Amino acid sequence: MKSREVFQETRYEKQHVITIRGERINFLSIAEDYVLSDDNGEVEASMFSYSYIRCVEETQNARPVLFVWNGGPGGSVAIENLSLFSPWRIRSPQGKTQPALNPPFALEENPNCLLDLCDLVLVDPVGTGYGTIQKESAYEKYCSVSGDAEVMADFIESWLTEHGRWNSPRYLCGTSYGTIRCARVLEALNGGAFRKNSFQRSISVNGVILIGQSLAVNATATSMLPEGVEPTLLLFRSMAAANAYHNKVADDIEAYYQEADRWAWATLPAVYEKLERGELSEEESAAAAEQMAQYIGIPAPMLQQLGFKIPAAEMFAAVLLAGQGQDIGIYDSRMTLRQSDRIGLADPSGDDPAMSVYTPAVISVMNGFMKERLGIDFRRRYADVNFNVNMRWNWAYPETIMPEIPARDHAQCIAAAMRRNENMKVLFATGMYDLCTWMGTNRYIAEQSGFAPERTVVREYPAGHMVFLDTNAAEALAADIRKLIAETR
Repeated sequence: MKSREVFQETRYEKQHVITIRGERINFLSIAEDYVLSDDNGEVEASMFSYSYIRCVEETQNARPVLFVWNGGPGGSVAIENLSLFSPWRIRSPQGKTQPALNPPFALEENPNCLLDLCDLVLVDPVGTGYGTIQKESAYEKYCSVSGDAEVMADFIESWLTEHGRWNSPRYLCGTSYGTIRCARVLEALNGGAFRKNSFQRSISVNGVILIGQSLAVNATATSMLPEGVEPTLLLFRSMAAANAYHNKVADDIEAYYQEADRWAWATLPAVYEKLERGELSEEESAAAAEQMAQYIGIPAPMLQQLGFKIPAAEMFAAVLLAGQGQDIGIYDSRMTLRQSDRIGLADPSGDDPAMSVYTPAVISVMNGFMKERLGIDFRRRYADVNFNVNMRWNWAYPETIMPEIPARDHAQCIAAAMRRNENMKVLFATGMYDLCTWMGTNRYIAEQSGFAPERTVVREYPAGHMVFLDTNAAEALAADIRKLIAETR
């Protein structure tokens, strides 16, 4: 039995009915390839999109449309497609807020879907999901900050034309690396004379939703944190939340991590300065270590040995419950796995206590129920995360027309878009239990990057990196997205 087939461009349309917020919604699903060809007209790669379009007669061309993608880079849009953003979601086991690990799985109507308010377009980028890479040259052409943004901007422009939606309010939503894609697509949609090999599209965007933002990743991918800030301060909120959840040190976890964060920013910078000068007394060191230990659950002697600095979230995840023989998840610190020295080097995604749990359900449903629901009949492999794309990614910022003109960083692209468009709003959405992209970094970027504060909303939800995977958090996030669209359409 063959597991692959020769690539052929496909398009699948199907009519559906669901109920959202008590209203019956008739809609059309379109699952289709977006083919990318070389100068000779030969297919070199493809993206795949899932459009959910409500069937309404009045002002169809003015209905808002939300474009959604995941991150990685190299990640498909499957998780978004089966949680918050499509008309259906994976059914969680009774009493649970996330999908089960083992089959059988089930698909159900999604009560948080936004289709009553806006149409939705979810995208598998080049080489991910049902997107493909047909030629080796496509890696260099499309697997980069610049190439990815250009082809996604082309896709959006093409979609608006094909569906007659040039009068529709437009929104972008990305998760993790997808937040960088949002920033760079904003730049590509607006164009400008300084950008090399580009042109002025002049396509405005009403709002942007950044889930687990990673805008501080630099042009060499050697850092994903803002410069000039001690990482421990940015991580503190997330460590305190994980400690409060597992060690039951507070009833109100949100109030607890906020209190911990205020203490850290008020106390630790002075501790670091005194340590550097050799002026921190034993009494001061003991007092600071004891208080820090209470907040984040790491033993006071270890904190003193580390100079009150946590070198990495992975270290915290391995130490917090070490006494119980447990690792906590980087992608969701509420989730745990038994520590073991018998598995070799732990894989950062496949062996993560959170990622290892929810991915199997997503892949099974995408290959099963979702294909049936959308009428897809090919046997193409679904690549949830394509690590060939990820490992070959070119993180360099898009070139400018002259070396003397510095390229904007990712946050500056959003700040520039907000400056041009005084009606555009941005929503930062972060999971309280996300040790991958931290609450503290999220707030720091939102507050220090030149975004218009009156049009920037920062929210934290009781969830992990994939905020929408938690059914309770998904409901709250959907409400915040609805509010953003209502205020900007």
